[in-house]
Amino acid sequence: QLAQRPGLAPIEAMQQLSLEVSPLHTRYRFAAGGIELRVTFFTPSFPGDLDTLSRPVSYLDWSATSTDGTAHKVDIMLDVSPMVAVNDRAQPVTWGRFHVDGLTVLRVGTRDQDALHQSGDRIRIDWGYFNLAIPEGIASTSELSADAAEHFAENGSLSGADDLDMPRAAGSSRGPAAHLATIIPLGSVGTRSVERHVLLAYTEGYAIEYLGRKLRPYWQRNDMTEAVMLSRAEKEYSALEARGVKFDADLSADMLKVGGPDYAYLASLLFRQTLAAHKLVADVDGTPMLFSKENDSNGCIDTVDVTYPSSPFFLLFNPKLLQAQLEPLMRYAALPRWHFPF
Repeated sequence: QLAQRPGLAPIEAMQQLSLEVSPLHTRYRFAAGGIELRVTFFTPSFPGDLDTLSRPVSYLDWSATSTDGTAHKVDIMLDVSPMVAVNDRAQPVTWGRFHVDGLTVLRVGTRDQDALHQSGDRIRIDWGYFNLAIPEGIASTSELSADAAEHFAENGSLSGADDLDMPRAAGSSRGPAAHLATIIPLGSVGTRSVERHVLLAYTEGYAIEYLGRKLRPYWQRNDMTEAVMLSRAEKEYSALEARGVKFDADLSADMLKVGGPDYAYLASLLFRQTLAAHKLVADVDGTPMLFSKENDSNGCIDTVDVTYPSSPFFLLFNPKLLQAQLEPLMRYAALPRWHFPF
C-alpha cells in the first residue's frame, strides 16, 4: 500500500505475478484492475563494448496490456528520493530541471560536490548527480517536490509546482528535499500493449584517484559531455535493447546447459556483481584502467585478492578488461614505494 495522509482510501499494491533475472535484464509482471503491467530494468553492460559498458545509464521500461477485454486509462507515476545521491541523510542537496536533445532531465545531487573526499567502510558516492531522463514527445508531466506521490495518490495528477527551497538536507527535519517525480500517460490501454521508458543515470566528474591523478570514467575520455552521453543513450535504446535480448538469450542458454536453472540464476547475479564491483576509467592518455572496489576495506581498490578470483570472468568475456585490471596494479607494484617481497 502507498502511505498516505489520514482520511485517504488505501491504495492496494498490484499483485506480482513473476520475476525473471537475466544478466542484463530484470523483468517483473504485475496485475490489478484488469491491467497487466510489465516492468523491466535493463543495463547494457556488454563486456566487449567498453564505451557502452562505462556509460552510467540503465533503462526502466513499462508495458501495459488489458486482460479483461476492456480499455483502461493508465498513467505511470515515478518518484525518486534525493537519498539516492547522498552518503548521509543530513547532507544538503540541490535539484533542477534541464533539457537536452530529445530529453527532459530531472537531477539531484549534493550541494558540496566534494569528489573523492573520504574513505571508509560502506561509503556511498556523494558527488555527481542522479539523473532521471524522460524522452520528449510522450506528453509526460514532471515535478520537483516531496509531495508528488501523495498528491498523485489523492488526485491522479501532480500539483504543478516545483519546490525551490534549496539547498536542503536530503532527510531534513523541516521537510524532506524535493523528489524527482514524473507522470507518464499510457493513454487508453487495450489488448495491444503500450510501452514507455525512461533513463536512469548517475553521472560523476571524477571516479578514481590513482597516484595523485584524478581520473574520469572511460566514457568521458574524449571530453564527451553528460548531455551528449544521455542523448546518445536515448537514441541507441532500441538497438541496445535488441543486443541485450540476444546477449541474455545466448549466455543463459550456455549457463542452463552447464548447470541448469539454479546455476543460470546465480550466474546472472554474479555477472552483474562482478561488473558492478569494478570501475572503468581512462588514464590521462586514454588507456583503459579497471579498478576493483571493495565495501569493507577502508576504500582500498585494485587489490590482488579481488583481481585474482575475478580474472577468469574478464578473461572469458573480454581479455582487454583483464589487461585494464593489471595495468594499474603492475605499475604500482613496480614503484619504489612498494617495498614488500610479494
